[in-house]
Amino acid sequence: MPWLPSWHLPCCIASQIETTAEAEAKGLKRFVPRVLENGVIYETTFFRGMAREIRILTAKLGARRTQDLVGRADLLFQERGLENLDLSDLLTPAKLPAATEMEDNVRIIRKPLNYLTSLISNLVHNAFLSGETRVRYDDTDASSSDRAIGTHLAGVMVRDIQQGRLSGQEQALLHFQRDSIPGNGLGAFNIPRLTMRVEGGAQDGVGKSARGGKIVILKGENRNGVRVGGSVGKGLAYGAQGGTFIIQGDADSRACIRLSGANVVLGGRIRSPLDDAVGNWAGRANLKGFAFEYMTAGRVVVLGDPGPWICSGMTGGIVYCHLDPEMGMTRDALRRRIAAGAGVEIRDLEENDITNVEELLLQYHRELIRSQQEVEADWVEGAVASCRNRFVKIVPEKVVVTPRSTE
Repeated sequence: MPWLPSWHLPCCIASQIETTAEAEAKGLKRFVPRVLENGVIYETTFFRGMAREIRILTAKLGARRTQDLVGRADLLFQERGLENLDLSDLLTPAKLPAATEMEDNVRIIRKPLNYLTSLISNLVHNAFLSGETRVRYDDTDASSSDRAIGTHLAGVMVRDIQQGRLSGQEQALLHFQRDSIPGNGLGAFNIPRLTMRVEGGAQDGVGKSARGGKIVILKGENRNGVRVGGSVGKGLAYGAQGGTFIIQGDADSRACIRLSGANVVLGGRIRSPLDDAVGNWAGRANLKGFAFEYMTAGRVVVLGDPGPWICSGMTGGIVYCHLDPEMGMTRDALRRRIAAGAGVEIRDLEENDITNVEELLLQYHRELIRSQQEVEADWVEGAVASCRNRFVKIVPEKVVVTPRSTE
């Protein structure tokens, strides 16, 4: 593997520290000011060298593509450490079951990886081709192995519309109930007229690069009938150009990064009074850090703690934040959460802003009523009634500035 001395790599590329004085003040033992041009040269050199090394190793193993080696456990062996740990069970190639097999004259159908993703796409698409224009798919079994649900369906719909097999008016609702938690990429590259509603949660990459449709993540019911969860993983709505996202729970880091036109409601609320002196702001927040990085367009409503380092590189769009003085979420607390060097400012709402907040929160309210969460719906209704006094907006500064990266 190619090696680069440590001084070739950019230091503190994910921090807000820009000068040696700042580093000393924070007690860093080692700090090298970032030189962007050098960092680009060194990192591209490193990855080119890595790619060349991988190609050489792949050729030595007799394969044309590295991808052909994925899953080839038969090529693995334990070279050392046998006296301490026997890995033979892990290195035994898995026996892949057929989609169907016979046992005692009974046909057994097993669920392969991403079975649900393919099933949904085929069922809904075939219904459209048979003349249906509105299709609803209900399920309670979405799990982490069911990745990119809706993406294949969106692709075949677009192709069929372009080729005249569909009219473009078809609508589909994919509804996953109770405690479903679909895998990575739910609704990635989503399109208009395609809605996904999940009661439970979702993993990373929800709705990345979406250009339409709606994705709703609500709390699901546990075995005691109590509503829990409703959260999503990293990179929510990454680069989304359109559509609506409604998330009842929390969101992991980099929510709405590069948001480019979608509408988002983040309904996770502060559960205990804020105490910034304790530290670990990201872990205690509803959004786990770096939200709204490089945002260029779109509208977002945040009902809880937006977390630290928000709005870095933001050049467009609006983020509406709910103030909750009783829980410690004041203007000053919000200001502390804005990334150092972010070219944004906090302003009061104007009349069109009030309309925006009401519109987005009423969509959230309808989803809560639909899922029979009347108590939470009543709280949201109160937030709508007091939005003029309880919300502020974060927008780019009036004077356009060149965004400074925190990466």
